[in-house]
Amino acid sequence: MRLIIQDAKKSPLSCEDIHMVVEMHLHPEIRKWNKYHQRYIRGDAGKSLQAFRRFFDRLPKDRNQLFLLAKLDGKVVGFLGIHRFEEPRGHVGDVGIEVHPDHQGKGIGTKLLRAGIKLARRRGFKRLEVDTLATNIAMRKSAERAGFKLEGMRRKYTRMRGRLLDTSLYAILL
Repeated sequence: MRLIIQDAKKSPLSCEDIHMVVEMHLHPEIRKWNKYHQRYIRGDAGKSLQAFRRFFDRLPKDRNQLFLLAKLDGKVVGFLGIHRFEEPRGHVGDVGIEVHPDHQGKGIGTKLLRAGIKLARRRGFKRLEVDTLATNIAMRKSAERAGFKLEGMRRKYTRMRGRLLDTSLYAILL
């Protein structure tokens, strides 16, 4: 088995790739960690598919977005997105990552983060941030392995399923 990291800006995604991204994004094990999920797509597969298609259609021209896929034997098993903040923080990118639960614990998240760091550096980012739930130990360990440093804990920072939860903010300077 061979893991390939694909830059979605350079090689367009197939319909099958987009379906795999959506299926992974809606997986219950992924959704429980995604603090933004409830606010945007709310688990609707049709709306999610439409939203991701629009995103990937705009992606090649959007200088504020980077997107990498992790493929194992041609199947999408993870992805990483980097969103450039608006000015005056236009040099900073917010990193989001998802790895399919069947493939977690195999270093895929760390490989995606390392590839994302290299790509972000080439695209002129000076700082990347990972803001994750404090209880998301797997994401925190991946960030640390990739060179991110914990900058702080934000107590009761985000609301999920009616509860206020802590987040951990990690960053790396490029």
